[in-house]
Parts: sequence; C-alpha cells; structure tokens
Amino acid sequence: MKQEKQERMQIPMRDSVILMAVIIVEIVVCVRLGLALVVPLLMTWLIMYIYAAITKRDWRAVEGYALDGVRSGFQSIMIVAAVGCLIGAWILSGTVPTLIYYGLKLVSPKIFLPATMLLCSILSVCTGTSYGSAASAGLACMGIGLSMGFPAGVVAGAVICGALFGDKMSPFSDTTNLSSAMAGASLFGHIKSMFWTTIPSWLISLVIFAIIGNRYSISNYDPTTIEEYLGGLSANFNLSFLTLIPVILVIVMLLLKVPAFPTIMIGAVVGGLVWYQVADKKARAEEHQSQIVGGIEKARSAIRDTLASATKFADEFDAFAQKAIDEVQKPTAELSKILPPEEA
Repeated sequence: MKQEKQERMQIPMRDSVILMAVIIVEIVVCVRLGLALVVPLLMTWLIMYIYAAITKRDWRAVEGYALDGVRSGFQSIMIVAAVGCLIGAWILSGTVPTLIYYGLKLVSPKIFLPATMLLCSILSVCTGTSYGSAASAGLACMGIGLSMGFPAGVVAGAVICGALFGDKMSPFSDTTNLSSAMAGASLFGHIKSMFWTTIPSWLISLVIFAIIGNRYSISNYDPTTIEEYLGGLSANFNLSFLTLIPVILVIVMLLLKVPAFPTIMIGAVVGGLVWYQVADKKARAEEHQSQIVGGIEKARSAIRDTLASATKFADEFDAFAQKAIDEVQKPTAELSKILPPEEA
C-alpha cells in the first residue's frame, strides 16, 4: 500500500523544476514586499494545491506527506524550546558566566585568537547556539581584542569559527537535530559522521589564528579591559564550582548517549535548582549584610543623639552655672556700694 502511494505521488522532473522556480519567485517577491514570513508559507501551500488540482493528484496524500515531514521535525522543535529553557537557566544560575569568566582569565595577547576560538567553541557546544555564543563570549572577546590592537575582522573571524563549530557539532543544535531527523539517521551517528570534515578544518583554523596572533601580539599589553569584564561578571553573577554542575551532568549524560531532549531538560532543571540555591544564599547574605548595615546605622544614630544630648546638657549647665555666679556676685556688688571703701 505504501509502495503504491509512493508510485502514485511520483512527480516528473520537469514539474519539480517548474514548481521550485515558481515557489522561489514567490518567496523573493514576498520578501521584497516586506511581508511576514507566514505569507510566503501560505502562498506555497496554495501553489501546491493548484498544482495538485491541475494534475488531478490526491490532495490528502500531499497533506499526508507534509504531516510526515512535520512529524519528523517535531523533535527538533521540542529541542529548540528546551535549549531556550537551558540557556536561560544556565545564565541565571551563573553557569554560562562562569565559563566565560574562566575562559577570559586564560586570555593573553600571544594566544588571544586561538583562545577566543576555543572559548566560543566550548560555549557553543555546551549551549547549542552560535548566536548566543557570539553575543556573550564573542562580544567580550571583541572588546578585549580591539583593546589589544587586533583588527576587528580577525577577532570576528575567530569568534564565528568557534561559534559555528559548536552549532554544528553540538547535540543541542537545532540544525543538527533537524538534519538527522530529516535524513532518518541517529543524532550521534550524524555528529560522528561530521567529525571527518569538521575536526580537520577546525584544527587548521586554530593553527592559522595562532600564527596570526603571534603576528599581531603587542608588548605593551594593558589588562584593564579584561579586568573590567571579569569584575562585571563577578559582581553580577555567582561564580563557583556549584554553577558548573549542570555542565558536568549534561556532558556525562551525553557520553552515556542519553537522548538529547531529556538531557537538555534535565540540564535546565538542574540549572534552575542551582539558581535557586545560589539566589537563596545570595538573598540570605544580602539580608545579613543589610542587617549589619542597619545595626551600624542605628548605632551611629544613637551616638549622634547621645552627643547632641550631651552638648545640650553642657550648654544648659554652662548657662545655669553662669546664672549662679551672677546671683552670687550681685549681693557682693550691692554691699560694696553701701560700705565705705576701707570697710568694704
């Protein structure tokens, strides 16, 4: 039955080329007109329906094939949603900032470019997103590289090479999961097959950036920029071994070949628990610090009130003593007026 359905739905090469050309032109026109992405998608469905009606093909069979494609790619959609949860939880818990922090501590002018590529590669492999890696560690490396005197294009090349390597080889990557799902292959088998082309090109790029880095290395290196980034990370995030537990757990689960979706969700949940623990400790520390500061302010206020009362009492006592002295001196002055000078 399935073989008959496939034979019935075979399309001549000429019709395939015409359909592809019409769909491409329709998409280009919609993009040039600035229409939303959903418009060309719906127009594509309309073109397919018109073709099926003209050639008298079963529209239900066309819908069935479309639903089969959606069913195959649904796992990738779920992984994309789970990766969003994972990245958010890891940023809040301090996992991603910790990776960036210790990666930046290894940066020096001589190994800056290969270190940048390596840092972005590790971060993108752990998170599965090239955009997130370039926007976090890549952005920090761009600022540091420019302060060292490296050309912006060279630093951007190192960032993009590292970010795209992780996006291609990470089991969390949406494109990697979608490709394996559409081809009907296993996820880790697909990643293993890409090793033969990706690893050699990555190593060649690493060597090239190491050579370029030695060429642009400068002797009067000022680590102020890196210290500012490190200070900002340590001031706004909790950086400790506890925040690396989600990464270690995810790596262990991947080595055990646990499916990608449960691995990502478990990593996100553990990251959330770490964030709760860290946030709770931070809240308690801030509360304790605020209590100490409040106690110090109360003590200062009490001391100021005591000094004010003592000053007021001293002023009143001086006034009272002066008045007493005046009262004592008043009869003496009157007596001196009555008595003769000799008797006085």
